[in-house]
Amino acid sequence: MLLIAGFVRFDPRQRDATVAAILEQVRETRREPGCLHYSVAEDVEQSDTLRVFCAWASWEALEAHFVTPHMNRFRSRVGGLGVREFTLQTYLIDRGA
Repeated sequence: MLLIAGFVRFDPRQRDATVAAILEQVRETRREPGCLHYSVAEDVEQSDTLRVFCAWASWEALEAHFVTPHMNRFRSRVGGLGVREFTLQTYLIDRGA
């Protein structure tokens, strides 16, 4: 299993457009095979920051996610949203032998 956690920092003037783009991404991604969890939440202390957390069944499922039509749409929109920083960390969870 893979866990991914991170944040998106954006131009506060673009908040509504940013949230709309990410909401579409979340809804589509949750339907993908191998997506175990996908959530984005507003940071209560930093109004220009969204926190991202997701879990994937495998690397293959995550790689398939990166080439979906909704991911391509999201990438094409990000440039116009005033995203200032986008940082994600990936963690491999070993269930043991």
